[in-house]
Amino acid sequence: MAQLRIVVSENHLTVEELRHRLESARFRIKSLKFEHHIGKQCKEFDCEILCPSQIGGATLAKTVTDLEQSPGVLDLEWERIGSGSGV
Repeated sequence: MAQLRIVVSENHLTVEELRHRLESARFRIKSLKFEHHIGKQCKEFDCEILCPSQIGGATLAKTVTDLEQSPGVLDLEWERIGSGSGV
């Protein structure tokens, strides 16, 4: 399992887009919390994600890097929970 936190500028990445990208990479979303910070003009996503054992480190790193390099991403934190450390 992993914890993913992403902060994006207001007009980027929707809940549906994030869900689609994670599910396309074969992750299962256990929980997804969304906050819209109007005063800061940003959105924050907090997810608990189940990582199938067949997903290797390279695939995991590419998925996180692709998300991090997406337009409007201000901050991204990824941490494996349980076994191993974050990417």
